[in-house]
Amino acid sequence: MPTQKVLLIILAILVFVSAFFWLVVLRSDAPAGWERYSNNQLGFQINHPAEMEVTSLPESEGATFSLSGNEEQSIAGFARFSDGIQLTVTRQLLSGEPFLDVVNAKNSAAELIQLGNAQGYTYESTNIVGDGIVLILVEAPQDQFFEISYNVQDPNGRGYQQIVDQAAASFEILESGVPFALTIVFGIIILAGIALGAGLLFISRPT
Repeated sequence: MPTQKVLLIILAILVFVSAFFWLVVLRSDAPAGWERYSNNQLGFQINHPAEMEVTSLPESEGATFSLSGNEEQSIAGFARFSDGIQLTVTRQLLSGEPFLDVVNAKNSAAELIQLGNAQGYTYESTNIVGDGIVLILVEAPQDQFFEISYNVQDPNGRGYQQIVDQAAASFEILESGVPFALTIVFGIIILAGIALGAGLLFISRPT
């Protein structure tokens, strides 16, 4: 088989494998009209409706995802959504305590649930203005844990509960630096293959 054909086959395989990796591993699997928020620094990703407002918390502690309706109230100086969703993800220290001890200290009746690629413990509580909120605790690497909390107010039946349930269920823990590192590796492989192919084609061309 001519050298040029062998090189073209090798390059085609490299491109196919890299494209497969990009589409299957790196690309978002968020449903239509949704987006995937990824935070490599804190090590998590989550799907959310495209119209949701995403706000980073101070000192890189987490992020808040908000979807507001037409009604909003303020009680004692605190914003209270009477029509909308507010979902917050933070990463916190365990401070040497076992994760299950932290869960039991917060609520001994917390229920185990399955999220995207991790399990969490969920329970209900109230926020500072007395609204009911749902919390999900997820164990994280490096003696830490994630806290997912959300408040839903849907007096007009807009399906906010289904939206927030779907968003919370999509939560996934990212292994620190893995997606970025793999992207670099595959990029280097592609560039090396192209450079090698071009070099060999140049050397083997008729003189």
